[in-house]
Amino acid sequence: NLGILYKDKGMIDEAIHEFIVVTTLRPDDAETRILLAGLYEHRNDKAFAIKELTEAARLRPNDVAVRFILSELLVKEDHLKDAIERLKEITQVAPDNVEAHYNLGVVYGKRALRGTADNDGYIKEAPAGGAFIDYTQLAIDEFGKVLKLVPEHAQARYNLGLAYVYAGKVDKAHTEHAALAKLDPELGH
Repeated sequence: NLGILYKDKGMIDEAIHEFIVVTTLRPDDAETRILLAGLYEHRNDKAFAIKELTEAARLRPNDVAVRFILSELLVKEDHLKDAIERLKEITQVAPDNVEAHYNLGVVYGKRALRGTADNDGYIKEAPAGGAFIDYTQLAIDEFGKVLKLVPEHAQARYNLGLAYVYAGKVDKAHTEHAALAKLDPELGH
């Protein structure tokens, strides 16, 4: 592939052109779309990178790696709602994927820090005529899943403690902090 040769020589614009030609001729070529997304990201064209990775994820419904790459880019670009959806897709395909549950907890935590300012956190169909999504509780749930899979995951325990603080569950936060101090005295200090 001429695009790969250009890419390897650092000729980014030429490589992008060749990869666009390939995706036009073979629209179902997920691998070329992934390569193209990497070049777009290198060139700081994040919107185009997201578009190509989204299409690659559609073409490869069980590809966990593509969804991780896409979710990381979405978080960097502050598209938290979309990042949450991609991470949830990973947990559906790979329910025991510790990294997906951990990252989902982190993104839920970021979303919780926004409060109720964003309308995407409102569920109109909820019982009692509507309700706000409790992103802090969702973060707590995901960190709990991580700790069920890997009880010694210090970062998950640390973040679980923080989420408990944000939820006003100080006793549970103290419990997590004590457990963290045993796992990682430096992080639990």
